[in-house]
Amino acid sequence: AEALVRAAGGYTLPNNPRAVFGIPVGDAANGTSMGPDVTFTELLYEKEFNGLPSDNIVPSSESFNVHYCLRKDRAMIRQMVEFINTGRVIDPCIEDGCRRKYADCDH
Repeated sequence: AEALVRAAGGYTLPNNPRAVFGIPVGDAANGTSMGPDVTFTELLYEKEFNGLPSDNIVPSSESFNVHYCLRKDRAMIRQMVEFINTGRVIDPCIEDGCRRKYADCDH
């Protein structure tokens, strides 16, 4: 995903949980701008991130919860709803930096 965003000239938003190599930070929608045309938004699940392997061995299937939980996260849903309804790209990470203690899809 990061390579695609770099190739498309995309941006992260100011409150993204981490800097991403080669992807500059752009401004979210405001009174005069709709936000970037291409945006890379991510959540950082701290437990799963800290458990990433340092080699190329695929981690246990439990770590794949992050991909499922992302779809159910309120901040991510709010960003998509705003974009679909208005075309504006808002920064969903303003409140908490899009950091989660762990991938818990049930709350």
